[in-house]
Amino acid sequence: NEEKELKKKAAHGHIYDFGDQGLSAEQYAKQKEVQNFMLEQEINDMKRLCKLKMEKRLIEEAKAED
Repeated sequence: NEEKELKKKAAHGHIYDFGDQGLSAEQYAKQKEVQNFMLEQEINDMKRLCKLKMEKRLIEEAKAED
């Protein structure tokens, strides 16, 4: 069984089986870095969107009060 063999090797430090993709520690770190960066961008976009929606709502409420 290949999976058992890989896990045994990983336990002995021959291969780092990161994320079940057989990536090296460096590749895994780089991949995580990219994923984190993309998540950060997504979060920032969501924050901007929420801010714009809030501003729009405040403007509409202000107009309605006039």
